[in-house]
Amino acid sequence: MNTLKRPVVVFADPDQKYMRMLIIRFLEAFDDLFELNVFTDKECYDDFFSYPKTIDVLVVNSGWYTEELQKQHIERIFILEENNMEIQESPDYIKTVYKYTNAKTIFNKIVAESE
Repeated sequence: MNTLKRPVVVFADPDQKYMRMLIIRFLEAFDDLFELNVFTDKECYDDFFSYPKTIDVLVVNSGWYTEELQKQHIERIFILEENNMEIQESPDYIKTVYKYTNAKTIFNKIVAESE
């Protein structure tokens, strides 16, 4: 019996086409090695976080990110920023990623920072 817990990864962005590219990259690399949650609807996303969660990696649109998320138990947060500028991050576990970088580069950054 395998009792290893699979890492929980959450993707949240209203752009379905964009999310599809990132998710495909993750599935190709890790197949069924993680639990995946995907939100393209803000109401569903808000409902999901309406009670405490334990998440290994959250990749979230900058418009959907709030400091309330820091009250959740999230190991790493990657904020998808639509402006190509560096944002000052406070906690070490929060990183900003330029959303329109290619999917491979974003994938590599998420994996490197999340190991």
